[in-house]
Amino acid sequence: MKAPSKSVATLSTVLRFSWRIFSVNLLPIVLLTLVINIPINALLEFSPLPEDANLEAWGRYFQIQQTLQFWVGTVGVLGVIHLTVSTFRGTRLSLGEIFRCAFKDYGSSLWSQFLYNLAFGIGLLLVVVPGLVIGVFWCFSLQAIVVHNVSGLKALEHSYQVVKGRWWKFFVRLVTLYLLYFVGIVFLSVPSYFVPETHLFRVLTMIPVDLLGAFLVVCVTGLYLMSEAAVTQPEIADSGKTTLILS
Repeated sequence: MKAPSKSVATLSTVLRFSWRIFSVNLLPIVLLTLVINIPINALLEFSPLPEDANLEAWGRYFQIQQTLQFWVGTVGVLGVIHLTVSTFRGTRLSLGEIFRCAFKDYGSSLWSQFLYNLAFGIGLLLVVVPGLVIGVFWCFSLQAIVVHNVSGLKALEHSYQVVKGRWWKFFVRLVTLYLLYFVGIVFLSVPSYFVPETHLFRVLTMIPVDLLGAFLVVCVTGLYLMSEAAVTQPEIADSGKTTLILS
């Protein structure tokens, strides 16, 4: 495999690229988000937190949320990654093709995510710093599965090689993207304080937040594609179309 370039895409380039990808694929991204996230949000409504929730209650709620995101949400993340990579290569996917591609990589992605979460959790329990180091080194494992069609463990190894020697550069960009994401969540959550307190409205007000999450996945995938030259020239279906997307 080619050694990665030492340059890392700037945040402005990543955001500009991601917005173009998101804009041209808005309909399939919205449909994918609705199909995947509405059931997750609806199930979470059946496990509401009491007003005087203690730490144990929060822990149970978090476990339920993470379980749903692991088994169901992974399909949505893979779908957005496939959509981003295919558009970068100059092709477009239908909603059916997105789901077929996502389920093709589902097993490898679950294994990769399990190892990632296990190592990240142990790292955070020991000392926070090892968890952060692992989190950045392995953050592109799903992108590696989609782009290079590798297994879960190989994807973690590939992500490590991508980040190696450029950890701080990726760390700064990822932290900035996630900070922008959390600021966006706060902004998009404001309408939820003005709608009726019903299960339906709570599920519906989560849709913009879920779409913002999809945009974050596009951003992380764009950072991977542009920084590492992960899609090498022979793999790009039409470099001219890619230039149009990036311009």
